[in-house]
Amino acid sequence: MPSRVMEALSDEEKYDIAFIGTLHPPASSTASSFLLQQEHPLTLVLRIGRELVLDPTALGKVLAIVEIFQLLRTASDSLLPGLVLTLYSYDNAYGIQQIEEGHNSILMRSPATNSNKKGPSKAGKTLPRVITLGGDHTITLPLLRSVNRAYGPISVIHFDSHLDTWRPKVFGGAPSQQATVNHGTYFFHAHEEGLLANDTNIHAGIRTTLSGLSDYDNDDRCGFEIVEAREIDTIGMAGIVKKIRERVGTTKPVYLSIDIDTLDPA
Repeated sequence: MPSRVMEALSDEEKYDIAFIGTLHPPASSTASSFLLQQEHPLTLVLRIGRELVLDPTALGKVLAIVEIFQLLRTASDSLLPGLVLTLYSYDNAYGIQQIEEGHNSILMRSPATNSNKKGPSKAGKTLPRVITLGGDHTITLPLLRSVNRAYGPISVIHFDSHLDTWRPKVFGGAPSQQATVNHGTYFFHAHEEGLLANDTNIHAGIRTTLSGLSDYDNDDRCGFEIVEAREIDTIGMAGIVKKIRERVGTTKPVYLSIDIDTLDPA
């Protein structure tokens, strides 16, 4: 894939909410394929002021757009904070590292508003909010590593039809060290690395098959509570929201992860 040149995201750029696109592995999912079909190969980082949060019609007031492309890394390429997120197609471990570093370079900036307001980060500061689109669910692991650098262990609300806390020997067979990290094991690794806040994490929409009841035991060990998809018929949306709030709380930072198959039975 030929190299692309894009305008650098300067140190002076400020934003409150950033949308990042990432494709890992390349073109591995419907979301990835959708992003590839867009005019910009990898979606956008948007600097959005407070007026957009308060007034959704203010999209025309967006002050800056920066493209983040997935590129084939060459010997002359370098990952410059805020410049371009390049994912090396031939080394998954290196691509995962690049996602973490690219995300962190965007997450750790001072926001456009409330930059001097005390916040929940480890440094006691307010940071921008970052929304990442695309890729398969493996990208959650490097994103949680990045978030951990900013906030420490964090609570997770996970909307998915699958647990994604499977032990590598169970999901994928772990024929190599790198193969242990995949779209069904990333929460297992997040737990092992201390990225998750203990016993404040929850799945919602689970309707997966299991390798055995030990999958539930392992999921509990990773600090998750489960809300089954069928529970919407018994406790309704209000009941599910109540469970999530009771589990996660309302005072600490939360990482929200959504897999579209929590909505699509296909």
